[in-house]
Amino acid sequence: MQGIKVEIEVFKSSVWKPYRQATVHIIFDYGIDDIRGNLEYLKATKSSYTLNDILLGKTLDRAIQTVENEGLEKELQQEVVKLWNEVEIAFAEPRRPRNE
Repeated sequence: MQGIKVEIEVFKSSVWKPYRQATVHIIFDYGIDDIRGNLEYLKATKSSYTLNDILLGKTLDRAIQTVENEGLEKELQQEVVKLWNEVEIAFAEPRRPRNE
């Protein structure tokens, strides 16, 4: 990969929580490598590069190649969003809002 890996911080968001951090891979002459980012999140969450119980590859580069060759970008994105929401729900504070 010829590019850079950057850490971004969002301090104010009008659509979600006010503070977030993310790692973004930017490939020169390509743009943001969302496949790599989504696969890294899958690996961190599920301990493997699997999508719908199918192993995409044992290495990140092989998994990227499989996603691109099989046209699985949309399915990968949907799986990551589903997992992200599950994690968010698991860590949600089950308290009602304060009365002020």
